[in-house]
Amino acid sequence: MSTRTPSSTSSGPPWVLIGVVAVVAAAAIMATVIAVTGGDSSAPPEYAEAPGEPGQIASVAVDGDVLPPHPGNGGEDVAVTQGLTAPPVRGQNFEGESMTITPGDGTPKMMVFLAHWCPHCQDEVPVIQDWLDDGNLPDGVEMVAVSTAVGRVSGNYPPSEWLEGEGWTVPTMVDQNEGDGSAGLVARAYGLSGFPYFVAVDGNGTVVFRGSGELSQEELSSLAGALAAGGSDEDLSDIESDESTELDEDGNPVTSTTAAPE
Repeated sequence: MSTRTPSSTSSGPPWVLIGVVAVVAAAAIMATVIAVTGGDSSAPPEYAEAPGEPGQIASVAVDGDVLPPHPGNGGEDVAVTQGLTAPPVRGQNFEGESMTITPGDGTPKMMVFLAHWCPHCQDEVPVIQDWLDDGNLPDGVEMVAVSTAVGRVSGNYPPSEWLEGEGWTVPTMVDQNEGDGSAGLVARAYGLSGFPYFVAVDGNGTVVFRGSGELSQEELSSLAGALAAGGSDEDLSDIESDESTELDEDGNPVTSTTAAPE
């Protein structure tokens, strides 16, 4: 009678194979997460584009403490009264080039947050651009913008084409959201409450003004002049934002504002 020799290539108990597959899958997921976030927080982020939307939505990194929500025009803004410091942010512009906004680098900054579907932003952008074209931004004061709250199915999309059509020359960072029209990560970090949204910081990065709504060219000049003069020692109480698109606590517009510019 022949003797059957056991095979030396036995695969072992099924649970061993299942465990190996689980470990490999977990490693793949971790590698994907590291690739998207850029690993440690000190490294520039890797940018995750939304399918079919090059340059419109991208990953960002917020360094430092976020600002409390803006209370709305007329409310006491603790970011201003307590002299809070705005957080630095890292991201990219519409062309995919790295871009940083660094409050506290010695240069006062005027920041404006824009949503392409917001009619008040559509009205404000040419006002700002005309103001800049007339040479009203003082030497030593920087103006930057953040394109946020991108909505794939909202009007006036994509934001890059809208701003290019307006002759927009302000360096603009692309914010990160889900493409659903809600406020992005940078906007939330700065306490955005409506559109357009302005934040002004002095050379030390201290918040000296926040407001939602349109500003006239005279108010832009007052704000820029205060920053050029030192910012935090200036009285900015006479700057009152006009019409705006307000947001709820989830960062979504209270009313539908998807009209395209005329």
